[in-house]
Amino acid sequence: MLYIFICEDEEFQLNYIKKMIAEYIAQKKIDAQIVAAKKNPKDILAQLEDCYQPAVFFIDVQLDGYDMDGFGLARRLKERNSKYSIVFLTSNSHVAYKVFEYHLEILDYIVKKPEYFRQKMIDGCLMKRLDDIFGKLESLCNKSQKSCIAVSFGGKLIDIILED
Repeated sequence: MLYIFICEDEEFQLNYIKKMIAEYIAQKKIDAQIVAAKKNPKDILAQLEDCYQPAVFFIDVQLDGYDMDGFGLARRLKERNSKYSIVFLTSNSHVAYKVFEYHLEILDYIVKKPEYFRQKMIDGCLMKRLDDIFGKLESLCNKSQKSCIAVSFGGKLIDIILED
């Protein structure tokens, strides 16, 4: 089971993203569950008292009105569990470079386009992005089920499958 968390500060967008992901996992018959869809990043962190693994977090970069932004939330999540997968959501494509500046290893980065929120069904472009994201997640889950050794390289921890 893959556990999904969503953190988005705008109510309309939060509900839309939750609905689209729920429809996507139902349509594709993915063994996944949306555990939390919250506006406040602290609520996401509080939800993690239970052990949820593997998990993917869809996080808005700009969380207006809260103590931390999406980058801060991602850092806190990675401190708790380096294997958590992060997908950033933003309306501002010009902040993408900060992912590299903060040395955050993320799964993907989705620029929220206004046309996404005017449609009742998943847009073809968004469907492709979700296909890519969940394809990567499946690969990561399969990899984590195989015997691995961890090697430290350049300040990063890299898992190598023993078969390789």
